[in-house]
Amino acid sequence: MDLPTCVAVAFFEHIPTLPASRNDMPRWFSRADIIKMREIFSYHIGDIEYARLLKQFGPGKQNL
Repeated sequence: MDLPTCVAVAFFEHIPTLPASRNDMPRWFSRADIIKMREIFSYHIGDIEYARLLKQFGPGKQNL
């Protein structure tokens, strides 16, 4: 496994599963980041919760 994959699996994909971390995500990530990392962020929370997460980042194109 390469380092970026390790970081994604061990760290990033768990961020939206923790309420405090999820609420703090807009401080650290842009809407573009959330869209670009959809597969990583939705892995544990699923598509419905991912859509809710994306709403935290304001309006934008919803066709993903």
